Amino acid sequence: MPQLYWDTIELGDPVTPLSKPAVTRVQIAKFAGASQDWSPLHIDDDFAKSAGYGSVFAHGATSLGFAIEAVQKWLENGRVLMSTATFQKLVWPGDILTAKGVVVNRYEKNGEPRVDVDVWAENQNHDIVMKGQVTCLLWKNEKEGKKTKNAFPAVAPETVKERRTAKPVPKNDAEATRARLEAAAAQQQQHAVELKKGARPAPRPAPPPPVALRPATPPPAPAKPAAKPAVAAKPAVAVKPAIATKPAPVAAKPAAPAKTAPKPPAKAAKAPPKPAKPAKLPKAKPAPKKPAAKKPAPAPKKPTPKKPAKKK
Repeated sequence: MPQLYWDTIELGDPVTPLSKPAVTRVQIAKFAGASQDWSPLHIDDDFAKSAGYGSVFAHGATSLGFAIEAVQKWLENGRVLMSTATFQKLVWPGDILTAKGVVVNRYEKNGEPRVDVDVWAENQNHDIVMKGQVTCLLWKNEKEGKKTKNAFPAVAPETVKERRTAKPVPKNDAEATRARLEAAAAQQQQHAVELKKGARPAPRPAPPPPVALRPATPPPAPAKPAAKPAVAAKPAVAVKPAIATKPAPVAAKPAAPAKTAPKPPAKAAKAPPKPAKPAKLPKAKPAPKKPAAKKPAPAPKKPTPKKPAKKK
């Protein structure tokens, strides 16, 4: 490919796409050894299936490596200084990836001509599995490239120092939290140094917000008097005279007898049977006296048989 120089590259220039063969399980295992990432999700089918995946899958950095390879082949006389990426989808064995890119920035830093290239990788279904950015260093023009026998431009000492002092990428949430706290502390220290040097314009804008907040506090103060009348409502609680309503409950007690009043009518309903008791007056049954009428029973005393006395 033709040599590329900083002066000749334009924003929007595309990177020559690079298509790779289908990803294999052997390739995934080799990458695990190279990166020392021995997660069983990448090398143990049974474990990956038990975790809810269809099979093992490739490391995310695999697709980023393909994108960096594409940039290096496109920019043969340049260096890759740094790269970042986010992984959008999993890459499975058998996926065919194609790496692409486009120039999005062109600038100088530490005396180095640089370009930023947005890169991404697509699978055979044109689904983007990775998005990232690669920063490259290259010769400013053809004359500078021919001045030395070096195939690639030299890295400035300032850049080397920056990379050496760069903090490592956090490995977990605890390290990420610690890094954020350290960064905040460093910013506060830098702010204090600027104040000592007399760079007070930065702190001056800060006071206005508090001043604006102070007038905002008075409105709540008038609201408090409104709350005090509510306290005056407590005298309403002095409606304790309503305790006189307690007699009302006492009046309710007589209501209880009123409830009992209907009960007597029920008893009165039972009273009708009592009149039946007079019907029991026949207890003085004179019928037993009728046997006294049996006294005429002596009628059998009639000695009609005396007629035989007529015997001749």
